[in-house]
Amino acid sequence: MGLFGPTPEKVEKWVSKGQVSKLISSLKSEDALIRRLASEGLAQIGGPEVMQFCKENARNSDEQLRWSVTQILGQMGTPEAMKLLGTVQDPSDAIAAQRKKQTEEH
Repeated sequence: MGLFGPTPEKVEKWVSKGQVSKLISSLKSEDALIRRLASEGLAQIGGPEVMQFCKENARNSDEQLRWSVTQILGQMGTPEAMKLLGTVQDPSDAIAAQRKKQTEEH
């Protein structure tokens, strides 16, 4: 954890204040604890901004970020979150599946 990077105390403060953008930024931390706390905080806050972030990153090429998205959605547990959870996948897997389907059709 860097000198000026997020600390567990900062993350807790951001959760209590509903600072979604700061929590999203914390998902890129090298510190697993910070990423976990940020994911839990985003799930706790929920709402349209968090869902939009999850939708936009459900197929992100960054495996760690996709993992965070699955954690957020799973902890939110809403019907909308569960539906979106089913779409989270590695974009290279999606491309491979699409190419296979196209090959089989021709």
